[in-house]
Amino acid sequence: MSMRAIVRAYAPWFALGPNGARFLEPIGRSFDRVLQAAVDAVRLRYPSVCPDDALSIIGRDRRLPRAPGESREAYVRRLLLWLDYWALAGLPLGLLYAIQSYVFPGYPSVSTIDRGGRWFTLDAGTSATLTPYEAATLPCAPPPGFAAATSRYVPIQTMPRPPFWFRQANPNNWDYDSNTHPERSESWQDYWIIIRQPSYELQTTYESELTYDSSTCWGLDVNPGTMSVLRELVRLFSSAHAECRGILIAPSATDFDPYALIGDPGFPDGWWGDDVRLVGGAWVATRREDVRYVEV
Repeated sequence: MSMRAIVRAYAPWFALGPNGARFLEPIGRSFDRVLQAAVDAVRLRYPSVCPDDALSIIGRDRRLPRAPGESREAYVRRLLLWLDYWALAGLPLGLLYAIQSYVFPGYPSVSTIDRGGRWFTLDAGTSATLTPYEAATLPCAPPPGFAAATSRYVPIQTMPRPPFWFRQANPNNWDYDSNTHPERSESWQDYWIIIRQPSYELQTTYESELTYDSSTCWGLDVNPGTMSVLRELVRLFSSAHAECRGILIAPSATDFDPYALIGDPGFPDGWWGDDVRLVGGAWVATRREDVRYVEV
């Protein structure tokens, strides 16, 4: 029932005539506007019921920016999980979730790798359907003393593995800049991020003609603002002690396999700290030309 109807219902009989109605109508409309404003103010706090133009404000408040082209349904789901995201900030799982969910709609496989050969990987599509807790656990048979067979447990075994998994490469299969910057060999806080086969369209190799203007990145057909937000997410969700040395955007879903052996032809060979080096009096490229490199 509207406030106008309530005003008419409780008004005395002598105020319901033509002259009284003209007086009561604006009062009832004013009450309706105040009531609607109160309802809207409450709804603006909740992503699932707020209008579309309020989502960006909620996202800015919760520090979860909307991805380019991200649907309302996908973004609302992320905003509802914001406490789950921030509870894991500073941990590999929180960082990988923030990155993968932003690379919409591809949700590609993402990994972090540090100088010690420690790989953390989030499988493709995980953040689209699973919560961070579900990604790090598996439904297992309960141990003795636990009644619920559907409970989830952090798996100890290697296989089957959860969508978020860890591998210690032994021996270490990641040598990014031991030749170009040997002084960094003890910088244990350094790490790299790998995004495999994203929804961002890659331009041709660096040897061919590339385009660059205010609407696209060098070698990557994506707005520069998108990369700026991606860098900011890395800084926000990284551990305070860690330093990201770069984001590698790979063209294939099978690139940079954590199980690869030392000397894999697609892996860095110690010279990737600089993009070129002097060999026999000539400058030659040191990095893979089909990978895109984003500084953080």
